[in-house]
Amino acid sequence: MKSVVAVLAGLLVSGVCASGVLSAEPSNTDLAEQIKELKSEVAALKAQAASPATAPSAVGQAPREQFLALNTPSPTSGWDKGLFLQSQDKRITLKPGFMVQFRHITNWRQDAKNGGADDDIQNGFEVRRTRMWMEGNVYGPDILYRLGLDNSSNASGIVLEDAFIGYKLNDAWFIKAGQFKPPVTHEEFGITDLDQPAVERSLLNDTVGQTATVTRAQGISALWKNQKDSLHVTGMISDGEGSSNTNFEDQATPDTRARFGAFGRLEYKFKGQWADHALGTAKGTKEETFVLSVGLNTTEFPRSDIYRGEVVAHYTLASKWNLLASLAGALTEPRNTGVPTRFDYGGLIEVSRLLNPMYEVFGRYDVTIQDADLVKSENVYPEIAVGINRYLGTEGAAGNSARITLDLNYLPNGVPSNRTGLGYLENIGKNEFVARLQFQIKI
Repeated sequence: MKSVVAVLAGLLVSGVCASGVLSAEPSNTDLAEQIKELKSEVAALKAQAASPATAPSAVGQAPREQFLALNTPSPTSGWDKGLFLQSQDKRITLKPGFMVQFRHITNWRQDAKNGGADDDIQNGFEVRRTRMWMEGNVYGPDILYRLGLDNSSNASGIVLEDAFIGYKLNDAWFIKAGQFKPPVTHEEFGITDLDQPAVERSLLNDTVGQTATVTRAQGISALWKNQKDSLHVTGMISDGEGSSNTNFEDQATPDTRARFGAFGRLEYKFKGQWADHALGTAKGTKEETFVLSVGLNTTEFPRSDIYRGEVVAHYTLASKWNLLASLAGALTEPRNTGVPTRFDYGGLIEVSRLLNPMYEVFGRYDVTIQDADLVKSENVYPEIAVGINRYLGTEGAAGNSARITLDLNYLPNGVPSNRTGLGYLENIGKNEFVARLQFQIKI
């Protein structure tokens, strides 16, 4: 630095002398003063160069790396919470996926063999669900689609599950048309098959709530689901329960197919985030969340009307607790048949506790109460379940996309009819124990 300053001082002095401005040779004091000024100017220039305010901007003076980042086209394939294919402008995207749930079931029933003389044990393996789908958007981000195919246990082949198109009117309003789950119970509509804490949904859901015949329906739905709002509302007009994979015609004799259905669900979030409300496990929850919701459904059949309803309270505590409580009821009102009206109902409490990133324990108690005026034998069916989840991947990073679940289920009064999807077999008024072990994976 001293040599640089000396050179600059020399050039300054020689230039001034050459120009004839100095009429006399400068004194040592003058030279010292000039050197001091030059040092001050050099220090000021160095400070200005180091200041963030004068650093190159990302637009006008971007370094090469910043320039490339701003001008490189989007990748046309890769992984972003799942596989994807897309055009460089992202106007057309395709996100394929599949899931498998493979399980072993052991079912023990009291006095269920040889006319009630002996106990019965049934056990074996099954592929409960094998599902493939593709979804994405076309011609811009506002036109969405989904196509899903499924092969369940006891199914003879691959069947169409989801098939719908949707349109985002704005940040809040969304409409879709096709075949999909109607908004009835939170267990079925709000939480996916993979995100349940136990191997399967509750007996209450399978009998009173969103039963197998209600799982999919064909129709049009409107949703108010702005993620920033505390209120979500979903409504659907459809062909009713059991209308999946049907055409517009009434069924030939006997005409038992549903003719019309209306579904609706209202949810209010007091705190937290909506993503946590979509989980049945404590794994993956991010915040303390509390949501109250109500679901309603009516379906008109040729000789009866069915009404279903549910009230749900859902609480999560980030990566620790998940608590779900619900009350559900189903009213069947025959028309011109002489058969009396029937009302079945029940309640559920379900708790999950994450012990660490890899292990979670859970418990469930629910009860289904059938109409005592119509059911002359046993009409109360409790279900008690406890279990554990082992999340796979490094420190359980795979979450519900790759996990092993073991649950033990006790049915003190059995079940009123076969519920093979749950692993339950008819055993009215007698003890039934069921052990289920499942491995599930999703890509």
